[in-house]
Amino acid sequence: MLKLSQEYLDELRWKQWKKLCQEITQYGKLKDKWGAGFVHLCRCKVVGNAKNKMELWGWYHDECNVKSAKFLGDSFEQALGRVNHVKSFL
Repeated sequence: MLKLSQEYLDELRWKQWKKLCQEITQYGKLKDKWGAGFVHLCRCKVVGNAKNKMELWGWYHDECNVKSAKFLGDSFEQALGRVNHVKSFL
C-alpha cells in the first residue's frame, strides 16, 4: 500500500511540475509578444466557487508616463490571442 501511495504522489508531483513548466513557457511567450511593459499574473478565488481564477494584465507607460493596465485574458491562450488587438489601441 505504501508503494502505491508513493507512486501516486510521484505521478501527481510530475504532473504539477509539467504544468508549472508549461505556464513558465507560456508566460515567456506572452511577455515577448506583449513587449510594451510587464505582464501581471493575478490569481483570485471566485466567490462561491472553490476554484482559483487567473487573470492576465498587461502594464505599460502611456505618452504622459502614467502606468496603465490592459486586461489580456483569463488564460495564457486567450491572452496570446488578444495581445495584438489590445496593443493596437495603445
